[in-house]
Amino acid sequence: MSSAAPKADANGKAQQDGSASRGALVADIIIANAPDPVFVSDLEGKILQANDAVSELLGFRKDEVVEQSLSRFISPEETQEFTAA
Repeated sequence: MSSAAPKADANGKAQQDGSASRGALVADIIIANAPDPVFVSDLEGKILQANDAVSELLGFRKDEVVEQSLSRFISPEETQEFTAA
């Protein structure tokens, strides 16, 4: 079992073991291949990532959805639900 703790190099600097980047890659694959619409947004409601099912549902290409506000595509109430911390 791999530890996610940083490792020190010869100079004592902390190094990441790649676990975080592998986790991000796995998440990207899951999102991209999900049959249902999946998007990732920040706390302000800006869409950071969306899959093909989102494009089909909304009728926009992914590049037209990403970087846009959720409120452009869903009601203010729904946007607030998604961005509630």
